[in-house]
Amino acid sequence: MSQRLELRYSIDISAPSATVWKAIWTPEHYEKWTSHFHPGSRYEGTLAEGEVIRFLGPTSENGESGLASKIVKWVPDSECWLCSLGLIVDGEIVTEGEGAADWIDSREEYRLVQNGDVCSFNVLVESPESMREYFDSAWAKSLAELKGIAESLA
Repeated sequence: MSQRLELRYSIDISAPSATVWKAIWTPEHYEKWTSHFHPGSRYEGTLAEGEVIRFLGPTSENGESGLASKIVKWVPDSECWLCSLGLIVDGEIVTEGEGAADWIDSREEYRLVQNGDVCSFNVLVESPESMREYFDSAWAKSLAELKGIAESLA
């Protein structure tokens, strides 16, 4: 397993937290703002504490790959904490082999903080050190996209 970093990202959005939450998790909005990580990104599963969510994207071989995560904390309009269970390859959760160990038990946390008319969306991602540059770029683009979506819904 490679060294993990705690990467933090944040953006202020002129919208109520309930609207930002809707922009984050409504499937058609999710697919749009997360396309900067991987075009065609989507999720499967029930958004509730204790549930397993499959974050998926298409592969060049007409399949899907991604990450399986357990929702550790789910507070609508406020917080979502995820813990990675493994990679998804050919529809199966993989916990061993190339790359899988880098993600097992890694965290991703989303927090919304309302301050007047502005909602701050704060993200923490545990990531292999080798992914820092990719995440810095992708999160910057994705947060700008999310801001546009949420503010258009407000």
